[in-house]
Amino acid sequence: MKGKSRKIPSSKSKNRKGAGKCLLILIGAFIGTVTTLLLINIYEQQNSDSFNNNLDQNFNSEFAAELKKNKSAPESKSAFLISSRPTNMALVHLGKTAGSTLSQNLRHGCHMFTPHPCRGSKDKNFGTKGGPGEESTISQLTKGYYHFNPVPVNKHDGYIISSRNPIDRVLSAFIYIHPENVAYTTNHRAKFVERNKGKDNEFVDEYQKFFECFPTVNALAASDSNINNGDGGDGDGDGGDENGTINKECAHLRRFLLNGGDEKTLKNEMLNHFAFGYKYYVSGLLAADRSTSRIFVLRQEHLAKDWINFNVRLGGEPHEMSGLRTKSFAKDKLAVKIPPGGLNKKERHNLCLLLKEEIQIYLGAIEEADNLTEEEKARSRQEIENDCSPKNNHENPHYVEYEDSISSLPQSEGNNT
Repeated sequence: MKGKSRKIPSSKSKNRKGAGKCLLILIGAFIGTVTTLLLINIYEQQNSDSFNNNLDQNFNSEFAAELKKNKSAPESKSAFLISSRPTNMALVHLGKTAGSTLSQNLRHGCHMFTPHPCRGSKDKNFGTKGGPGEESTISQLTKGYYHFNPVPVNKHDGYIISSRNPIDRVLSAFIYIHPENVAYTTNHRAKFVERNKGKDNEFVDEYQKFFECFPTVNALAASDSNINNGDGGDGDGDGGDENGTINKECAHLRRFLLNGGDEKTLKNEMLNHFAFGYKYYVSGLLAADRSTSRIFVLRQEHLAKDWINFNVRLGGEPHEMSGLRTKSFAKDKLAVKIPPGGLNKKERHNLCLLLKEEIQIYLGAIEEADNLTEEEKARSRQEIENDCSPKNNHENPHYVEYEDSISSLPQSEGNNT
């Protein structure tokens, strides 16, 4: 039998088949890429939903709303670059200003007496869209953290102050350390009080006296004009009665503590949130040479937007904050709370007078903040004016004292950049 002859494929035929195979490979690669991108998109959406769910669980509703609302790049009209970008900043954490949340977003957000970078930070993401090597610009440029300890003025080239309206900061601290809440908010303080019951402990005695005088936020915000020359209205020595009168001893204790107390107050962990305020942390920074000690401010009321803007103004990407916190507590379990709707205008006015020095220093920090625009500074000033301006409280002529005290503050020019 004759064998069948085989056709030898021509070079053209080989080329056509090769081209077909390449086309199939390219189509397959394209489909694979599209599929991968779809999966990534679904994964990111799930992560975003998970982040928002965790956020709602860990933050109060106002802060969660602020953070969700501002998950976008800053408006172009507020964009500018900070000149002479700092490279060795430090976070100055005032109590009850979201400082714990900020510290969780910094690779060096731990006390200076501990090793740096912070333990466990090596593989941690610092910015919800960042991975290892993609941390936020703020985190990359921040090398220090100060909380409940002095701030060395000349050690860093920039100081990030976690800030909040001083009235709201004090109210938050009051709720946080209240004897009826402390078991839920800060258990180690509750245990400290329990261990020292019936003992001669001046810290616990002062703590208990303060809350006997001012058992509610409304009592705390009562006017000094209601001082009773003797005991409170019920005659038992307590600070307030149903008419809002307070005795002189209580009035003196309130003014003393809300203005920072003394060295003993700094050591009293039951009341030291009042002592470690703007006067303690910021007054020295305001007096320092601004060319070597620049001030930046992150405002709790606008924290999500301030964080994004600060990253961009430092020349970085608009990293979002992580919603993680060091700890949280169930607010529905608190026995003493700020009343629904908050304090009335008169009560907030009363706290303005009591916190006059703290407010002066807070406004000074806002004016000197190199990361805020004039519009942003004006908004913070307006928030204070809404509470403290004598125009909003014609009944009390003493508020002229407040207006005079802040009129001497320097008005910033431009962005101080």
